[in-house]
Amino acid sequence: MNRLQPEKEFILRCMQSLISGEHLCLQTDSIFDQKLDWDWIVRTSYNHRLLGFLSFILAKQNLVKKLEPRIQARLKAGLLKSYWKHRRKQKQFQDVSRILNTKGIRVIPLKGVALSHLVYDDVPFRVMSDIDILVQQNDLPESFRLLGKAGFCDREAQSKNRWHQKIYAEAAPLYQNNIGRLPLTRKDLELDVHFDPSYRIQQRHVEMDVTGMWQRALHFPNLGSNVYMLHPRDQVLHLLLHTAEFHCPRLIQALDIARVMEKYSVHAADIADEIKLIPPFAQSTLGTFVNAIQELIDIESNEARFSQETTEVFERWFSRDSIPEESVDYPPKDFIGLEMLKKIRSRWKRLIFVAGYFLPNPDYYRRKQYRFSYLAHWSGLISKAWRLGRSKF
Repeated sequence: MNRLQPEKEFILRCMQSLISGEHLCLQTDSIFDQKLDWDWIVRTSYNHRLLGFLSFILAKQNLVKKLEPRIQARLKAGLLKSYWKHRRKQKQFQDVSRILNTKGIRVIPLKGVALSHLVYDDVPFRVMSDIDILVQQNDLPESFRLLGKAGFCDREAQSKNRWHQKIYAEAAPLYQNNIGRLPLTRKDLELDVHFDPSYRIQQRHVEMDVTGMWQRALHFPNLGSNVYMLHPRDQVLHLLLHTAEFHCPRLIQALDIARVMEKYSVHAADIADEIKLIPPFAQSTLGTFVNAIQELIDIESNEARFSQETTEVFERWFSRDSIPEESVDYPPKDFIGLEMLKKIRSRWKRLIFVAGYFLPNPDYYRRKQYRFSYLAHWSGLISKAWRLGRSKF
């Protein structure tokens, strides 16, 4: 059996308390007498989106007062921020759901919004940075029409110039969306609309049985007549695949999976058949993750010793701040700017592409919150032409 450093053990014990619903099982005096590095604990918990949960556990058991005032202040701030951010995201999801329900479009909330209702009902929040939803692929055009009418625009619009994005997609099919989701934005809300989820693991894509997911989905009228939830096993598999996408995942992802497995009595062995349906290159990664999480669930609450394999998994997760995330695939550089003309065969499309330089892309300028898009666009063009002319002559 292997031990982690005391600060890491403390964070994992807090996670165990949240998983089991039991009091934090600590010999309180001995833990606080160890002179733990609370700056590291607070910083690491924040980076792993656990700070609000850590604050909640310590406050619930009246342990915050044992800490230095500055640490107490940071914990309280983390708790309040998590609570209010959670409330705002829940309201934003309800707004999105109502927009789609005007045409009876069914929606499945993913990750934070779903989990806050399914497995975090005993905690006043679940930290979220954006909102993820799943819609059926045949509902996609109408969904984007409704969301666009409500003020949402493409979060990853690549060009300031009108029509360029469409021509990029037509001339460069490899650049078309291949992850089964499209990111949108409206003011401070970032919305990921999934329709055919694909997960990038070991530089290759893994897909889920979306048709089966919808067939097994459970109606959840508490959030709206058009809202459904993934079946618990689909929920676990989706969360596992999403976690495996990350070069170094966050501990909040392990906690999410553990809470679902614990509440719905899903054991690692129960989803072995589902994992076998995943391509072989990803099976070992998912198996390692789910076994580590199962060990976190099963281990005695006053014990923090894990197998060698599980210790390595958690050490890797704790080291996420020092390891860069996997690089994201961006469009090749020769597809940007005038080089794009070489990729366009149609004379009409070449003419449209050139004309696009003189007209602004409304999605781009709406996202940047420019009031006068034409003025901003033409000013940028004149400035760019001036700089280019000075560099040439």
